Amino acid sequence: MSDAPADRRDQSLLDDRLRVIFDTSQAGMFLVSPSGTITFANARMAEMFGSTLDELVGTSYPSHVHADQRDLGDERMQLLIAGGTDFVSSDRHYIRKDGSEFWGHLNGRRHEAPDGSLISLVGIITDISELKATQASLQMSEAKFRTLLDSSMDVIFVLDRTGTFQFVSPVWELHFGFPAAVVVGQDFRPFIHPEDAAACGAYLQEVLSTGKVGMSPPYRVRHADGSWRLFLANGRSFQDSEGNWHYVGVGRDITAQHQLELEREQLIIDLRTALDDVKTLKGILPICASCKRIRDDQGYWSQVEKYIAQRTHAEFTHGLCPECISTLYPDYGKGPRGQ
Repeated sequence: MSDAPADRRDQSLLDDRLRVIFDTSQAGMFLVSPSGTITFANARMAEMFGSTLDELVGTSYPSHVHADQRDLGDERMQLLIAGGTDFVSSDRHYIRKDGSEFWGHLNGRRHEAPDGSLISLVGIITDISELKATQASLQMSEAKFRTLLDSSMDVIFVLDRTGTFQFVSPVWELHFGFPAAVVVGQDFRPFIHPEDAAACGAYLQEVLSTGKVGMSPPYRVRHADGSWRLFLANGRSFQDSEGNWHYVGVGRDITAQHQLELEREQLIIDLRTALDDVKTLKGILPICASCKRIRDDQGYWSQVEKYIAQRTHAEFTHGLCPECISTLYPDYGKGPRGQ
């Protein structure tokens, strides 16, 4: 025969130990009757809902679920009560006594009698409000980053230490004709002009080894149509959570800018050539007071028109002024103008 008083002492000790566990747990623990009423809760459960234990016990569990999830929560609870499932695990949006809100992760299961009938539902709620806030913040940051990526005309890309593309922004296709999905996982060198590949490789290793922000030399990137686009990147190294080093770069297509610079340089050359072709006369010219011939630097005397034609782009035509016509041809010099 068993010792009844000893059994009762053991049971009482076990109940005390369980109560200590329930009251010191950081998770809310509770029991729900088949009708959906909370019949038991620990201190943490009452604290999360901003109530005393007396206020919480006896209330309807669905009444504590936020309106945006109440129908779904009630549906899952009824499924559990009916035996359609024996376990639920999901995030729940709850409301406190004062109307404030919090998020909890619920694990619930059936507590059954030996014959399989339902005694109660057992639930454990862990407050995940901070986790939800962090997730929301990360989602917002990701949305902002994605917006920046999609709206930026600069190409953002990530390479690992071997030079393999880990990421390229969608605008890569706009500049170079290759979809980003085709580029990721490929080595960068086949996309670079053979004459520029060595310099790009040296630049990549320098940034990865020093950790400094650095500007790349201009280099040509292959377009899907076979042409080459001139590119310039600024980047730095970073270490991921697994300790691997990567290069992240922000690059710009400078083909049009480079073409304008070439055209500007050619214009300057053309202007200088034109200026070199312009001939001018300056200084004092020795001219004969009688015959009007001019003496050149070698001491030879030349007709005015010959002297000027040799030193400028001027050309001469010959005619007679009215006074000379009257003198040389008095019979034809009667009109107002000579021919």
